[in-house]
Amino acid sequence: MRSSARVRPIIVGTAALWLCGCSTAPQAPASPSAEVTAVHLEQVQPGFVDAVAEGLVHGVAESGGKCRFTFWAENGAASRLTGTGTPAGSGTTRCGPVSERAGWILPYGRYEVELRYESAAISVKSERFVVELQP
Repeated sequence: MRSSARVRPIIVGTAALWLCGCSTAPQAPASPSAEVTAVHLEQVQPGFVDAVAEGLVHGVAESGGKCRFTFWAENGAASRLTGTGTPAGSGTTRCGPVSERAGWILPYGRYEVELRYESAAISVKSERFVVELQP
């Protein structure tokens, strides 16, 4: 009788997990993803404006990874701004802000902006984000 008393709680516990849809198996972590969160113009001094980009990488929190924002122009030309990722908490890495002189090095116009994050652990890129840089 002692052996059946020990088995019953295990069977009941397993049945409860099965009924609620729960599992004792480890869950696979979500795949890392990247997103461009902001692109804006910022006046740094009279007559000079910078294009500033920022983004997040979800699913990894680490320092030292390479953040590369690529601004794809309508004519196919690309400008790249790079920075280093920093942990932002909750399994997230922050990229940026990075900036470039708008209207001079980065001409005004329509761009598709993409964030690529690379480290020893992962490589991920965002969907392209459409932005219009105008004076």
